[in-house]
Amino acid sequence: MSGKMVREAVLRSKNKIQLRDPYGGAQHARLILREHPELGKDVILEIDRGQILCNAYSGCPIRVRFDDGRHRTYSGNEPADHGTETVFLPYSLVTRIAASKRMRVEIPVYENGLQVLEFDVSGFDPSAFKGGGG
Repeated sequence: MSGKMVREAVLRSKNKIQLRDPYGGAQHARLILREHPELGKDVILEIDRGQILCNAYSGCPIRVRFDDGRHRTYSGNEPADHGTETVFLPYSLVTRIAASKRMRVEIPVYENGLQVLEFDVSGFDPSAFKGGGG
């Protein structure tokens, strides 16, 4: 509505996760980097089906590992609509994404334990992503 540009970069995970019913079937995840003129800058992890365990009481600890480095735990946030297929990660990860070739993210999925998603982040140029958001 504002006429301003929203920029997104979307990566599909290299691997698939297999969840039990009722979320059965193999699925890729998506890593979305978004700059929105009204909503700000976000790093979003999204699955098609399932429930990423995030809530206001226990938080949402998400472990992330770049290349062959040590993992680090970040605090994720659930979306404003309380959807269960999405988690917001700190935007500060963009710097690490730009300096890495591989990113692995471990998420807790309801009744499916910890799931690891791998993304090929080589070649991401953050300078090409600038300028669209608030």
